[in-house]
Amino acid sequence: MIRTAKPRIALIGVLLAASFGLAGFVEAAAEAPVQVAEAGRLKGKVQRDLVEADDLMSKGDWSKAADAYKAVMNKDTKNASAFAGYGLALGKQFKLDAADENFDKALQMDPTNAVAHVGKALVLMNRLQSSSVTIRNQRDSMLKEAENQCRLALQKDPYSPEAHFQLGQSLREQGRLDEAVKEYQEAIKSDPKYSEAYAYMGLSKLSQNSLGEAESALKQAIQYNPSNSTAHYGLGKTYLKMGQTDAAIKELNTALYQ
Repeated sequence: MIRTAKPRIALIGVLLAASFGLAGFVEAAAEAPVQVAEAGRLKGKVQRDLVEADDLMSKGDWSKAADAYKAVMNKDTKNASAFAGYGLALGKQFKLDAADENFDKALQMDPTNAVAHVGKALVLMNRLQSSSVTIRNQRDSMLKEAENQCRLALQKDPYSPEAHFQLGQSLREQGRLDEAVKEYQEAIKSDPKYSEAYAYMGLSKLSQNSLGEAESALKQAIQYNPSNSTAHYGLGKTYLKMGQTDAAIKELNTALYQ
């Protein structure tokens, strides 16, 4: 059997300590493996809890995901991924100030955290929905900052569907539709069932008057999420342009009562 040097060194340390009457050292040496094992178990538990929180996010259960991330943060106060995930769950619920605060904390711990950068973009895009005159006056700079945050996220995680989607959103709002469509397509490559990416790709195609492509993308969005009101609305508008009035009314009513 091959033996490592570490157990022998530890034993020698204990014997020497005992010979010099250092009882405290002996006690600490005996407890160290237990402490290491306990730390390993805690780290494993935190990681499992983080995966469960991520899974809740992927299912769109923002409230439960927020609670799950918060539980991880209570166990590990330096877990940047938990702070970023918690912020994203809050952002999806339009709790924008609290979300931004947690993204900032995550970036203090890990300046390259992709989720936190995407989250900063999400907050900016959601703030733009405000009727505030101040916000409207800052629209162009906020869109550019959202775009920048997404590009920072993609430097760390080039395959992040959320980063590509939010980048598409910022580009679309800037009127850069061709670029936006490419980003939605990249989001779909990473997540083939990303309903929102299909929906906004369809809306972009509608704005370009590419009605067939718009219809196809919007139907795909609805296939993956029948409750996607944005997709139903876009499909209704598409059918209106195609002269299919009955189909348009059906989709618009569905969007209204979702």
